[in-house]
Amino acid sequence: MSFYKSVYPDITKNSLVNLMSSILSHYGARYSYPSLDRRFFKNIDGCEKLVFFCIDSLGLNIWNEYAIKYSLFKILQKNMHENSITSVFPSTTSAALTTMHTGVAPREHGIFEWNMYFKELNAVINPLPYRTVSPIYDSQMLPTINNDSGILINVPTIYEKLLKKSVKSYILYPKQLANGVYNNEAFKGAEPIWYISLSDLLLELKERLESCKGKAYFFIYWPFLDTIEHHYSPFTRQTDVHLKMLNDLIQEVLIKDINGKSAKNTGFILTSDHGQVECDPEETIYLNQIKNINKHFEKTSLGKPILPSGNVRDVFLHVKDKSLSRANYEIVKFLKNKADILILDDKIINKFFGNGKTHPSFFDRLGNLLVLPKANKLVWYKYTPDKHFDHKGAHGGFTEEEMMIPLLVNRLSALR
Repeated sequence: MSFYKSVYPDITKNSLVNLMSSILSHYGARYSYPSLDRRFFKNIDGCEKLVFFCIDSLGLNIWNEYAIKYSLFKILQKNMHENSITSVFPSTTSAALTTMHTGVAPREHGIFEWNMYFKELNAVINPLPYRTVSPIYDSQMLPTINNDSGILINVPTIYEKLLKKSVKSYILYPKQLANGVYNNEAFKGAEPIWYISLSDLLLELKERLESCKGKAYFFIYWPFLDTIEHHYSPFTRQTDVHLKMLNDLIQEVLIKDINGKSAKNTGFILTSDHGQVECDPEETIYLNQIKNINKHFEKTSLGKPILPSGNVRDVFLHVKDKSLSRANYEIVKFLKNKADILILDDKIINKFFGNGKTHPSFFDRLGNLLVLPKANKLVWYKYTPDKHFDHKGAHGGFTEEEMMIPLLVNRLSALR
């Protein structure tokens, strides 16, 4: 992949999945995958409270380029023997966030991309906002699915597992993302707390840490760095300033102000869901340009084509078995060595998703052909003629830039 190094998810040892096992292990709860090496958590042994702060799109490359020069982030890294793990594949918020909520790999929880085919709904949908991607699909089907149906996630959440060990869980989440079927399923067992800014998030967190009795787990999701990198590109002054703001406010509002007893009893975990690569949206290659490409696609039970799913860095196709060789040939010829086109056999699937427990709908959702653009190339399919990809930063592939994320762990009291 040109000068871009390939990184596969290390879900047997050193990945986001293993981090979640370490959190469950910290509280004596059951977990399904190996936990991280104990060195990662040595600084927070015995802490009754854990704060998991996920900064969306804080790839290891961004951490090393910008964050490490700021005071709090510098202290965080100081005593870490290792400071990085892999994300999951695809390197997307949908896949990684669901792993954070459930503690299991995407193959098991079944949510792995922003755009996914759901056989149960006869449509390609965006699972997180829970909407169809194209007017060819009947969007009226979606509201008929009950919020507690498990249509998206039918595995226990990490919060339900912790509750069995008398650990209360709190999720601090942006208010604009408050509603939806996904949240209803992913947040089971936790109390959601909706924030509108970084300042009220940190004030609420500080107050809860000081007042909450007994063991507690706090999960914080901060999506706004991802928005900045998509819009401006990852390596920009905007990214740098945003990280400085996070460093300064976390230090001033939380670290310096929290009382000593709470600081000593609270472990702080900082990581991300994925990184990003710089890209040029004007160079996006659209599969629609292949003549009659839709004739190769499988159909839903309602007779509609199953349109490509995934995103610009990882395109999943549901191709008719009889068309697989021909479709593969046409796509390879069209892309002219700008992407790897992989038939999803067991060997390839295990390489990207592991060979562990499998969600009952995983293979239906996955498809049988995967397009992985090389280097920082982009390949996509227009759901509507006027819908162009316009981001200057992207993720979903398996380059080092997208897959490697920082992991920093320490007591709040050690960060003063």
